[in-house]
Amino acid sequence: MERRDQLRNVAFGGDWSEQIPDRERIVEALAALTRAVNECQDHDPCASNVLIEVDHLCAQIARGTRMAASWRKAGAVPEPGVRQSMLAQILKTIRSGIGEGVNK
Repeated sequence: MERRDQLRNVAFGGDWSEQIPDRERIVEALAALTRAVNECQDHDPCASNVLIEVDHLCAQIARGTRMAASWRKAGAVPEPGVRQSMLAQILKTIRSGIGEGVNK
């Protein structure tokens, strides 16, 4: 049984239990982007699996298209330190846009 189906069976009422899988998906995407920022000196921050997460998160925020384009541009910066700094700033903005705060 899928997690979404399991959560529908929660007997507390309301739709909060149906929002849990969406929330978990956001947490997973943020973790993937955090890893991409931390590992961008050794791994491509614009690998297809990372960009899927970028696009997923950016689809949920205002100026998301611009943020996704900024991620791709920053990921192509050749100097590792500058690339990491730029990606970290974009991730901070994405977190803020989805309501995660900037200190996480």
